[in-house]
Amino acid sequence: MIALLFLQAYTKQSDRHFIDHLNGNWQWQMFCGIQLLIHQPIKDRNLMSRVRKYVSQYLDLEKFQHLLMAHWKPVMTNTHVGMSDATVYESQMRYPTDVKLVWECCEYLQQELQKLSERLGAETSSKNFEKKKRLYLDYARRRKKPYRLTKQMRRKLLNFTQKQQDKLQVKLNAYLAQNPAQELTTVFEKLHTIKQIITQQEYLITHKGSKVSDRILSLYKPYVRAIVRGKETKAVEFGAKVHMMQIDGINYIEHLSYTAFNETTRFKISIHKHKHLFGKCLHWSADRIYATNKNRTYASSARIITNFVAKGYSKNDPQEKQIKALLNKERATRLEGSFGVEKNYYGLSKVKARKEQTEKLCIYVAVMVANAVRISHRNDPEKYQQAA
Repeated sequence: MIALLFLQAYTKQSDRHFIDHLNGNWQWQMFCGIQLLIHQPIKDRNLMSRVRKYVSQYLDLEKFQHLLMAHWKPVMTNTHVGMSDATVYESQMRYPTDVKLVWECCEYLQQELQKLSERLGAETSSKNFEKKKRLYLDYARRRKKPYRLTKQMRRKLLNFTQKQQDKLQVKLNAYLAQNPAQELTTVFEKLHTIKQIITQQEYLITHKGSKVSDRILSLYKPYVRAIVRGKETKAVEFGAKVHMMQIDGINYIEHLSYTAFNETTRFKISIHKHKHLFGKCLHWSADRIYATNKNRTYASSARIITNFVAKGYSKNDPQEKQIKALLNKERATRLEGSFGVEKNYYGLSKVKARKEQTEKLCIYVAVMVANAVRISHRNDPEKYQQAA
């Protein structure tokens, strides 16, 4: 299963195309440890989706990453030098606005109401839903959306969502009374999320200018949070924030979280993990925001040479300047360049997974596949030069 995930990340193909190629390519089958007969191909189009779900449940990603690093360690040379930086691997989702979010809840509740009505043999009127749909489409088509109109639209959709939620709860109770053995876990999870959204949106309307902690941005991805990055092109990003360590060009995911965190607090932890993996750490390169007094004191006590700009009077040691310049160059080119490679060539520009665990799995697999490609180039440098 892991080989299937690695091969799909390397080939950058969709689930459907990947299964089609796997059925006719014996080399891919050998890599994955399977052998398919010509008259017995894989016909299940949802195979990769089920593989991702199963592996995300039972694979310890931290241990898996640690085992791979231990396996690659003999090929790595400059293991005494480490680098660290943070990036965001964005989730594939629509740009979140309050009106879109509440309308998502309306559409979901209407779909579930129709499904339950068909199972119960009852009729449901969709006149009110069609009216609200026309109102929403008229609002969405407007080129300019004033604040007052947006607030009115949110209120109307919130009131309608609450009514739809009450209707769905009545239908669910009636359906479960007739079918007590039936499980509707996904529906109840979505209902719980919708209740949280309604509570948060009502608070934001009544308390103008206030903020809500753990604010939900998407009904289908409630775990995603807004991460303020302060960049010129993207002030806010929506996805998983990853604190990455790099040793001799090989990336190691030190910390992954969907809530924003300050990467400067991970400096000491990163060095401890580096020492646990490779034994010693003599040099470390990081962004200028890492140069806090606490991190400087720890680096000095551990006798680690960093690329931090010296505070106060400096001795102007030419050797020290040269080391810092090399560390800065490596971080700016090698580490930050690896983020672009993973996003552009290994499917991390927009992660398409639909659940938190599978999204984490996709990020880990893509990073490890990129590492495996770098290691393969080192094992056969002549072939790599010819290909280049």
